[in-house]
Amino acid sequence: MWLPILMYHKIDRLPPPPGARHPRNYVLPEQFDAQLAALRRWGYQTISFGDWLAYRRGAGTLPRRPIILTFDDGYRSTYEIAWPLLQRHGSTATVFLVSDLIGKTNAWDADEIQEPLLGPAKSPRCGRGTSSSDRTPRRTWRSQRCRRHGP
Repeated sequence: MWLPILMYHKIDRLPPPPGARHPRNYVLPEQFDAQLAALRRWGYQTISFGDWLAYRRGAGTLPRRPIILTFDDGYRSTYEIAWPLLQRHGSTATVFLVSDLIGKTNAWDADEIQEPLLGPAKSPRCGRGTSSSDRTPRRTWRSQRCRRHGP
């Protein structure tokens, strides 16, 4: 089976001049909304990595056209902008957080505009897993089972 995985960094507007050093890391909210709608129209259903692994073990089934959505780095805009759009479309996503920088900024990119990362209170309560690196735990956001919490 062929499994597409789409990776995003930031769902947000480009910052004002001097702007971002990597503008292609940004997807405008209306573009993301349109992409989610198109995926749904084309028959894709988002799944988690857990769903995929269960299928591979023979312990689960998948929809006819599965797809995985991921977000790298855990920018706060993922929660504030992408999360409501994912919910509206009944989609899921996996967020890869930089565990040493939770609640801080993208300090790994000193020449880039420093943007806030997700903090513990800004993450939805969802299924949680750990990737192969202790520095990049992931959280899987399932819109139909997650609740927002925190301020």
